[in-house]
Amino acid sequence: MYRIFAICLFLSSGAVWAQAPATDAERAEVMIAVDDYLRARESGDLDTAYGMMGFELKAEIDLDRYRRSETTRRAHMGPLERFTPLRAMRYDEIPQRFVLDYLAFYANDLAECGYLVWINEDEKLTLSRIVSGALEADLVGTDKGATLMRDLGCVAIPEARP
Repeated sequence: MYRIFAICLFLSSGAVWAQAPATDAERAEVMIAVDDYLRARESGDLDTAYGMMGFELKAEIDLDRYRRSETTRRAHMGPLERFTPLRAMRYDEIPQRFVLDYLAFYANDLAECGYLVWINEDEKLTLSRIVSGALEADLVGTDKGATLMRDLGCVAIPEARP
């Protein structure tokens, strides 16, 4: 079995930004953006999904590469069956950022853990970073799965079931 490691580097000017759980209203706003993004992505409307990305993410991946990446992901993972938000955090920097940790399950018996970073610019949320890793769905909730999820860079990890 191959292990996929997701690494994301953030460069900063040395400033430390306050981190706090998102309020219920902020979490609801982020979830509307996430639902819109996932609906577009899963329906194959990749132009709309790509249009929700901010300049930071678009600088890393152009539309054609995004389309190829999503086609490959969909062929490997299958359609999304369940998306579970695990934690929503707010970073009080300028512009304000929200990080949503999640766990998703796909039709091909695979799970995906990761997080989405959304930036609040001009009262609109744009997707600025996607970090995720895949594992076999039956490993979720096991000690082996928790270790693999940590290796993949996931932060919010479900507890191992007895």
